[in-house]
Amino acid sequence: MTNFSILDKTLHRQCQRFQDIVPKTLKILTSLTVLSEKVTQMMEWASKRSVIRMNGDKFRRFVKAPPRNYSVVIMFTALQPQRHCGVCRQADEEFQVLANSWRYSSAFTNKVFFASVDFDEGSDVFQMLNMNSAPTFLHFPAKGKPRRSDTYELQVRGFAAEQLARWVADRTDVQIRVIRPPNYAGPLLLGFLLAVIGGLAYLRRHNLEFLFNKNVWAFSALCFVLIMTSGQMWNHIRGPPYAHKNPSTGQVSYIHGSSQAQFVAETHIVLLFNLRRLDDCMCTALNIPLSKTDHSLVRLFLSEKVINGGSIPRSHQLQEKYLGDLYAKEKAEFKKKVSGKPFAVIFDETPDLEGSFVVVVPHCHWKNFMKYSKILSKSSVYRSS
Repeated sequence: MTNFSILDKTLHRQCQRFQDIVPKTLKILTSLTVLSEKVTQMMEWASKRSVIRMNGDKFRRFVKAPPRNYSVVIMFTALQPQRHCGVCRQADEEFQVLANSWRYSSAFTNKVFFASVDFDEGSDVFQMLNMNSAPTFLHFPAKGKPRRSDTYELQVRGFAAEQLARWVADRTDVQIRVIRPPNYAGPLLLGFLLAVIGGLAYLRRHNLEFLFNKNVWAFSALCFVLIMTSGQMWNHIRGPPYAHKNPSTGQVSYIHGSSQAQFVAETHIVLLFNLRRLDDCMCTALNIPLSKTDHSLVRLFLSEKVINGGSIPRSHQLQEKYLGDLYAKEKAEFKKKVSGKPFAVIFDETPDLEGSFVVVVPHCHWKNFMKYSKILSKSSVYRSS
């Protein structure tokens, strides 16, 4: 009897263990079945569209509800025309480039999926996440809840596909090589510009003095400086949005609230301010003849546009008081430079517009100058004493 009692107790304990294991096993099997169905469904959607469009039900089932062994990168946006979110459209284009680069790459797996939730199709998702702005990029990891670093810093990094790829690689360890569709606008524009320059050079092939015109080069340098100082290079590298519109309030912000980021509109505003300041100091690049400084319009321009411009002396004062000292200084400098060296002075009979005769002082060897002087008419040659 004792042996039967022991055997009965042992069987009873095994049955209890089996009863405990069966529900857990069934739960695991059910979970695996659900997970397999979810992955299969996500792969089917991803094969049709690189960016899976989700509403509230899809978000809760495939992103929030367990089980899930894949990461999901979601762009929360507002693409409907009545929302007037131009930034959302630009960000959506870059997000599509990123998703297509991953979908059609040889390293594509089911470890990460890309999805989007539009405000008009999933407003309950926006409320669930306490989200009041778009576009916003969030990463939902395969395990655990999203952390602070799982929210993409759009205002700092911009929404370029390359920047998004670096962020995705940091959060998921999935390296995505961004492949953009060919864009022939840049090469065509460059080719057209080169053709125009080449055509102008060909038409003026017998007179290319404009290439050595200091005003042309000064204007080009000025444009380059204005573009660089306004922040256009930062825009080219970071790819920030032109402005930001709050989808809830509809308020448009052209100035970024952070000192570490900016909108494209800010660079245009800075450019306009720089042009306004340039207008105040443009006279520094003017070459005004001495006799024109007494003109009433010139005096008015100097007094209004130039700081302390009204105190600039008139032409007779400049000639009597300042030009004499300037001439003596230049003469002393000239004597110092040519002292003990051969030089030549050519007096040209042709006066300039001011009625002054031109004096040319070439710094060349005496023997070479004697060769050139044979072809010059009515010129005098001197040696320095």
